[in-house]
Amino acid sequence: MREVKEKILPLQKTEGENVKRDKDLFRERVIGFKVEFGDSVPKNVKDPSPQAINEAYAKIGLYYNRLKEFERQRDELANKETLFDLDRSIYKELKECNNDLINLKKMWDLIALVDMQFENWKKTRWDKINVDDLQTLLKEIATKQCNQQSPQNKEFKGWYAFKSLNDRVKNMGTVLPLVALLHSEFMLDRHWESLAQNIVKKHIKTPKSDPTFCLNDLIVLKLHEFSDDVNELVDGAAKEDKISKKLDNIERIWETLSFNFESREDGIPLLIQLDQVTENLDQHLLDLMGMMSSKDVEFFRTKVETWTKTLKTVEAVIDKWVKVQKDYLKLQPIFLQSEDIRTSLPDETKKFEVIDQNFRAIMQEAQDDPKVTLCAGSVE
Repeated sequence: MREVKEKILPLQKTEGENVKRDKDLFRERVIGFKVEFGDSVPKNVKDPSPQAINEAYAKIGLYYNRLKEFERQRDELANKETLFDLDRSIYKELKECNNDLINLKKMWDLIALVDMQFENWKKTRWDKINVDDLQTLLKEIATKQCNQQSPQNKEFKGWYAFKSLNDRVKNMGTVLPLVALLHSEFMLDRHWESLAQNIVKKHIKTPKSDPTFCLNDLIVLKLHEFSDDVNELVDGAAKEDKISKKLDNIERIWETLSFNFESREDGIPLLIQLDQVTENLDQHLLDLMGMMSSKDVEFFRTKVETWTKTLKTVEAVIDKWVKVQKDYLKLQPIFLQSEDIRTSLPDETKKFEVIDQNFRAIMQEAQDDPKVTLCAGSVE
């Protein structure tokens, strides 16, 4: 027995040395694997697109299989260490890689889940988008699934891919209110054209031009980068609507507003009861002045300027008309009813008779068609 032991001992020593050498080589390979693992696994993907998600899962699977092979070899060496009574080696790098793979899988499962939700949202047709519902779901995603302070996300909250996911959720949180704004009833074709030409600076589909228009058509425009511009656009559209309605009201009123006349015993029509006309004049000139001071008047500028000119003309004509009528009523009895004046001032009387005829004709014409803008102004 002793002789056998003496024969085995050198072999055992030699094999032990071989195991030690294998351990050293294995440790070098483990360290190299750990470096390669850290450089290659999908921790810092900038754009977690569907393609990136598939590539990430493929890479996680690849490194999982390689890690399992390293663990198998580690276990073989551990058995040899026991057999040859060698110190047990610890490969913390493999444990770290295993922990990272578990966390990578959790993170990419979360990224894939959010991506799937967003992809479903993107297909929603324009007239079916319920922003309130989407914002409620997004709040759940942000506060529960993607919360950087959540214990479940603690291990990978510093990885760039997770930060990119949070940026994507944050951007969606910016886009959804803009989508709600763009649903405004005040958004007309010209405002969508302005969005294309002056804000995103690219050709875009619009809800009216394309029945397939959906949420994704706005998301691809990266509206989150133009939040202030979109807010200003929709706010301007609402203000333009107010200007449009005021102009429509002005046109409607002056289309029907007429002068009032009262005929004297001698048949001459006289202008009376100007209160309604002057009240509308004062109010509408004030409204038009306010429109001209607004930066949102540009689309209506020509019409506003035309109406301002028309109503100022009406105002000036009425002032002159009232004065002429007052003077006429003073002079008419003097030159046409006083024989003394007619005898002593025959030339002046003849002149006034011409004035009288003209005045009667003008007043009769105005009474026949008493529309204010026709008698005292014109809309070009």
